[in-house]
Amino acid sequence: MASTRHTPLRCVRLRKTFVYGLIVEVNWSNAAVDHLASSKRCPGALDLEVAWTVEAVNDVDAVQVDPYWTSCTNALAIIGYSAAAGAVLVVLVYRNLGGDLHGLTAWPTTGRALRVYTDGRT
Repeated sequence: MASTRHTPLRCVRLRKTFVYGLIVEVNWSNAAVDHLASSKRCPGALDLEVAWTVEAVNDVDAVQVDPYWTSCTNALAIIGYSAAAGAVLVVLVYRNLGGDLHGLTAWPTTGRALRVYTDGRT
């Protein structure tokens, strides 16, 4: 039986302990912002706001998962809490060649991603 080779999962807890806080900036295209408005696609779904994703990626306890385990494009996930949303969010981004982060989508966290954030477990 042939063995399958898996890329190891890297989870990094972001720590911002200096007086000068690190600001994580994510650029959102108009199409990606429209994608956050889930109720346009799925009636009754929660519409996320870009401001909520800003809070989540800049959460002092945010966790980066690179690559995110369900991403077909090896996108980076930043899992963090947004007080305005009242929830832990997964913010899926890609890093361009210049090192800038660009938002793909986001959603309220459940299951495995929530465990990674709360317990550090995968």
